Parts: sequence; C-alpha cells; structure tokens
Amino acid sequence: MAPHEIGDETVEAFEAALIEETLRRNPPKVARETVLTWNKMRDRVADWPEITLTRTSSWAPWTIPLDKFLATFQADVDG
Repeated sequence: MAPHEIGDETVEAFEAALIEETLRRNPPKVARETVLTWNKMRDRVADWPEITLTRTSSWAPWTIPLDKFLATFQADVDG
C-alpha cells in the first residue's frame, strides 16, 4: 500500500487485524498512537502525504445525562 492510499479505513482495518490476528495488548491504544504519529510526521517530514487521519474515540461516557435529573437540579446546574 502506498502512503497516499492511507486513510481512516486503513486505521480501522489495522486495528481489526491487531485484534483478530495478533496477541498485541491494547489494540485500540496502538491504533490511536499510530494516528497521532502519522499526523505528527505529516507536519515534520518533507513529502509526507497531506492526509490527516482521524479516529473515532473509544471513550464511553460514564455519567448520567443531565436530562435524567430532576428539573430543580437541572436549574441549579444552569445557575
């Protein structure tokens, strides 16, 4: 695969391959670090492809949505 062919779908396939085909610990972290490194190199290496990779966050909120609380509490938060 040529560097100009890399995209977000490549990162997704890379992470899937890490999960399915290796014993690598924490594949999501490896994929995230790969995206960060790619984007950093884009700004530092001459002739690096002008492709900015993105990755959907694997972070899941653990809090209760505000609209699930009493209206009085919501008003206090707004205040």
